[in-house]
Amino acid sequence: MTEQNPLAEYPELVQTLLKNRGIIARDDAEKFLHPSYERDIHDPFLMKDMEKAVVRIFEATQANEKIIIYGDYDCDGIPGSVILHDLLKKIGYKNFDVYIPDRHEEGYAAQ
Repeated sequence: MTEQNPLAEYPELVQTLLKNRGIIARDDAEKFLHPSYERDIHDPFLMKDMEKAVVRIFEATQANEKIIIYGDYDCDGIPGSVILHDLLKKIGYKNFDVYIPDRHEEGYAAQ
């Protein structure tokens, strides 16, 4: 008796990508391919000093202090900067700017 492939319903490329991530069960594949914000988001307050950061941002916005979002030009720095930008816009805060350093002029090797 041959065991059936639990990922057989997915295209071969998707099966390969799932297996490369260590996902071999159908239920795990469904959770990965169809994430749920409520189920899958991690508590940000598990990060070290998150409460201090939230309090500091709250204090700065209450005092209308200038906030500079100093991002990085890499694959997580830019989206992180966008998230903070969008948060401040959403709460109606206007006294901020975003700065992403020039990769060539200010990058790691530019020193």
